[in-house]
Amino acid sequence: MRYVGLDVHKHSIEVCILDDAGTVVKRCKVPCRREQISRFASIQLRPDDQVVLEATTNTWAVVDILEPLVGRVVVSNPLRTKAIAEAKVKTDKIDANVLAQLLRCDFLPPVWQPDMKTRQLRKLTSTRASLSADSTRCKNRIHSALAQALIEPPDCGIFSKDGREWLDSVEVPEDERIIINIELALLERIEEQITQLDLYLAKLAYEREQIRLLMTLSGVHFAAAQGLLAALGDISRFRGMRIMQQVTLD
Repeated sequence: MRYVGLDVHKHSIEVCILDDAGTVVKRCKVPCRREQISRFASIQLRPDDQVVLEATTNTWAVVDILEPLVGRVVVSNPLRTKAIAEAKVKTDKIDANVLAQLLRCDFLPPVWQPDMKTRQLRKLTSTRASLSADSTRCKNRIHSALAQALIEPPDCGIFSKDGREWLDSVEVPEDERIIINIELALLERIEEQITQLDLYLAKLAYEREQIRLLMTLSGVHFAAAQGLLAALGDISRFRGMRIMQQVTLD
C-alpha cells in the first residue's frame, strides 16, 4: 500500500508518495487543473493508494477526480492537522510529505465529506449569502453618502418605492449624487441576480423533503432552510440523531 500526500495550492499541487515503510518513492508537482490532475492520477496513482489532502477552497473538485481512481481519499481538518503535526513530528510546516506520513500512521483527523448534492447546495447558498452581503454594503454606502451631505432620510426608508422616488429627487452635492447613482445601479443589478438565484433555489427547495419540512417552521424561508441543510449535510451522521432514530425504530 502507498500513501499519497497532496499539498494543494491555487495553481499547483505538491505530491509526495510514500511506500508502506514511510520511504519517499516519488515527489512531483502537478498543475492544479482538471485535465492535468486526471492525467497524473490515471498514470501515477494505483487503485489501492491512500490519498490525503487538507480542506481548502478547491479541495472537493480534486476529490471528485481522485475518488474513482484510488482506494481511499481522506480530507483533513487543517487546524487539527497542524496541532497533531506539531505534537507528533515537531513541525509546523504541513507539506505533502507530512500529510502522507500522518495518514500512514493513522494520525489524521478527517473531515466529513459531503455528497455531491450537498456540495452543490453549499455553492449556491454561499453565493446567495455573498450577494446579500453585497446588497447590504451598497445600501450602507448610500446611507453614508446622505449622512456626509447632512441629509436625513425619510421615515419610509430609502429603499421602499416611496423612498426610491425621494432618493431620485432629493438635492445633494454633485459628487454625492454620482456616488448614490453608482450604488443604486449596483444594487439594482445585485437584486436582479438574487431574484434569479432565488427562483432556482425555490425550485430545488420543493424537490427535497427535508427542506420542505424545515419550511413548516414559522419564519423559516426556503433560503434559510437550504443554508442550514447545506451546512449540516446528512444529519444522521450526528450521534444524537442516530440515537433518536434508533429509539424511534425500537
